[in-house]
Amino acid sequence: MERLLAVNALTDSVLGAAQGAGTGIAAAPRLGFEA
Repeated sequence: MERLLAVNALTDSVLGAAQGAGTGIAAAPRLGFEA
């Protein structure tokens, strides 16, 4: 059970990082156009 929780936490952090990176990449061109 503890191992499953660790895997879930790791997966959540990886997905969260991927979402954050995707959001940053999507926002970068917008920032470039505004500047």
